[in-house]
Amino acid sequence: YLLGPYSSTVTLPASAVAAQNQKPMVEGGGASPEIFAQGNEWIFGLLPTANKYAKSYIDMCLAQDETPESIAILAEDGTFSQSTAEGARNKIEQTDLELVVDQTFPSGTSDLSTNLGRVRDAGADVLLLCAHQKHNIILANQMESQGVNVDAAMGTV
Repeated sequence: YLLGPYSSTVTLPASAVAAQNQKPMVEGGGASPEIFAQGNEWIFGLLPTANKYAKSYIDMCLAQDETPESIAILAEDGTFSQSTAEGARNKIEQTDLELVVDQTFPSGTSDLSTNLGRVRDAGADVLLLCAHQKHNIILANQMESQGVNVDAAMGTV
C-alpha cells in the first residue's frame, strides 16, 4: 500500500499513480473533492472533503441569537481553497445569508488589504477565508488596520 502526501495539489496526481499500479493509497492531507470524483477505487482519505469544511461554521453562525444577514468569502486560487469556497457558496444558497463579497486572490499574494476593504465596505457580518496558514496570518494582521470588524471570522487550514 501507499501512504499519500499532504496537499490536494500533490495528492490528486499521486492517486492516479496508485490507481495505475492498483495499490491502495491512504492519504491524510488531500481534501479536494476532485481527488475522490475520479472513480478511483484505490484512494482512501482521512479528512472530510474541502467542500464540507465551512458548513458547520455557517451553521454555527446561523444558530446565534442575533442571526447574521451577510457573509463575505475571500478565497485563495488553489484547488483546496476553491473547493472550500464552492462548498460554502452552495451552503449559503440554502440560507437567508446574502453573499456580499466573493473574491479570489492569487496564492502568492502577501497583502489582503484591498479584499478586506471590500469586506468592510460591504458591511459583512461574517467572514470566511478559504486559504492556508500564510493567508490566515495576513488576514489576522490586516483586519484591524483595515477596520474590518465582523461578528465572526473563520480561516481554513
